[in-house]
Amino acid sequence: MNKKGFTLIELVLYIGITAIILTASLSLAWSVIFNQTKTTALIETNYNYQFLDNFLREQIQSAQSINLTQSVLGTNPSRLVLNNPDSSITIFETEDKTITQNGQDFVLTNIKVTLPNTAPLSLITNKIDFKNFVINYSEINRQIISDISLEYLNSSQDIHYGASKDWTNSTSLRAE
Repeated sequence: MNKKGFTLIELVLYIGITAIILTASLSLAWSVIFNQTKTTALIETNYNYQFLDNFLREQIQSAQSINLTQSVLGTNPSRLVLNNPDSSITIFETEDKTITQNGQDFVLTNIKVTLPNTAPLSLITNKIDFKNFVINYSEINRQIISDISLEYLNSSQDIHYGASKDWTNSTSLRAE
């Protein structure tokens, strides 16, 4: 007997196996895509955290003192004014900025620094929202305590696209 073609049972079996393989493949592909997006958000947030943390720490450690009359401490947002050894000042403060992403406008809070003889510089990227900036000062041990929160811009509010970083630092003024 010469059999050419498939029987109905073989056809249903092949379609079922193909459907199972495609479903598993699509599930794996979506998982990879979401993980890549989440990783991108985490990397961006951690990069901004690391840069800001290092820059703030460096400026505080090289400052002579904190300018208590011009600084706004203990509130969100705070304003930090440092007196430098050369009699200049360094200012850390927040500002709101509007950016457009996917045709939608977002108002983000940014932190900027004004160094001696320079225009204000933004310290975080346009993909990060500065949620919390509280500075406190301990005169006893000359420590500046910063409580900071960053959040990745998540225009869709999807959990796969979100990332945030909260931290508290204590840095001593070193110069006398």
